[in-house]
Parts: sequence; structure tokens; C-alpha cells
Amino acid sequence: MDANDILPIECEVSSKDQEGMRKMEIKDIEATFIPDFNTILEDTYQKLKLEISHVTFLDLKSPKIRHIDEIWAKEIYGSSAESKLDEAKALLSFVASKRNI
Repeated sequence: MDANDILPIECEVSSKDQEGMRKMEIKDIEATFIPDFNTILEDTYQKLKLEISHVTFLDLKSPKIRHIDEIWAKEIYGSSAESKLDEAKALLSFVASKRNI
């Protein structure tokens, strides 16, 4: 498991189209949260290991919070997890409408 598993929403929203590729400005990269994977609680790690095989495709047209999203949110955001999940769901909807998916 690495940063690619949890950062696509943040990177997608802050990146811009440029000549058929996605581009992020340095200020956006510096503001992107990347967790220190060495500090993840053992309990969280075990939950993630159990859940990883159950991860399914995320329908951007009607995004739903998955159990793995809840696990990550609790680990990263603690008591703010639920509001961050709501924000992520709204951002996914935004990305879908922006790209006319």
C-alpha cells in the first residue's frame, strides 16, 4: 500500500490539463498531504490488509464511501474523519461533473 492508494482525489482536484496530461503546480504538491506510512497503527494496518481484497470500483457518478475509505479517514483525520469523508464524496462528484463522466 502506498500514497497512490489514498491521494488520487486530492491530486485530481488540484491538477490541471496541459497538452493531454495532468499537471500540478509546486504549491499544490507542497500542500498535498502524504501520510508517513511508518506511523500507521498496527490495528489500522491489519484492518487495511483484511479490506484490500474487497475494494471495488468507485463509480464517480454516484460515489459512495467504502469501508477502506473509513479506515483511512479514521487513521489520518481522527475525529474529523466523517467530515473529511463527506468532503471527499463531494470532490468526487465535482471531478465527475467536471470531466462529464
